[in-house]
Amino acid sequence: MGISSSMLLHQAMYPNVEGSASIARGAIVAFARAAGFAGAQLQDLELAVGEALANAVEHGRSDNGSISVGARFEFGKMTIEISDSGGGFAGWNNVESLPRKAESIRGFGLRIMHETTDGVQFLDGGRRVRLTKKLVLERSDAPKQEEL
Repeated sequence: MGISSSMLLHQAMYPNVEGSASIARGAIVAFARAAGFAGAQLQDLELAVGEALANAVEHGRSDNGSISVGARFEFGKMTIEISDSGGGFAGWNNVESLPRKAESIRGFGLRIMHETTDGVQFLDGGRRVRLTKKLVLERSDAPKQEEL
């Protein structure tokens, strides 16, 4: 069972190169697991983080660029921030209105992030994304009457 009343922190920086996203995703998944995320909740978080990291690597690349990853778990809520050193993107403050070609097989990352987390915010001109997800304990995770 996770820790819901204490605060846990994770902070790391990675070079913005191929391979960094999977290393960073693995670190965040391990952090979320330690906080109590499991099963479908952990998979949702992993998917959203993977999409955010893929965007940072693909669109945020710059000479000697880096990706910063921070996570905080407090009072049953995970907050993850991923930032890159790229130029951001136009329309960052209204991503729901960004056009996407109907025939495109790409461009689903933002939708995936929205559907697998409780909140998505873009900050700093689109160079930083904040994902939030509440830990919902399954009935089997809740303390049993005799444990109380």
